[in-house]
Parts: sequence; C-alpha cells; structure tokens
Amino acid sequence: MNNFLELTNKIKPFIKEFLLEKGLPLDEKFICLNPDHVETTPSMNFFAKGHYVKCFSCGFLADIFTLNSLLEYAPQNGPTYIIDNVKKLAEKYN
Repeated sequence: MNNFLELTNKIKPFIKEFLLEKGLPLDEKFICLNPDHVETTPSMNFFAKGHYVKCFSCGFLADIFTLNSLLEYAPQNGPTYIIDNVKKLAEKYN
C-alpha cells in the first residue's frame, strides 16, 4: 500500500501538464469541470501547491485522477481504477 501511495503522490504534480494538454488555463479561472454544475461564469482555479483544481461556486475539488476520470472517462474506483487511471497516468508521465 505504501508503494501505491508513493506512486499516486508522484503523479499528482503532473496535473499542471494534464490541464495544459486539455487546453485549460493555469493562471485564470475557467468553467467548472463538475458535470453537476452548469455555469456560465468561470469559477474554477488551479492550485499548483496542492496539485488540485477547485470551483469557488460549487466547492468541487479535483486532483489529476478525478480529472482523468471526468475528461478521459477513466474509472474513479474499483480494480479498474488502478489499471485504467493510475497506471495509465503513471505510464504517460513516466
């Protein structure tokens, strides 16, 4: 389990690259990625220090694994989460 936590902690900082690959800005607010939050005014920000994005309107908080689930349709839990989300991101970012 320690190896898994170490691996996920090594992947989390790549959220910056992930967001850039998706064409999302790092230095300004963007439309919330929460599928349950429909908005017209950008309210989501990127936080490099914590390796996450947060919507100040609905409170949605997401790391690279949650974003990968939302934007690439990777699983958010279960045994396929490890293979199709964590492992694929680990391979993508070496």
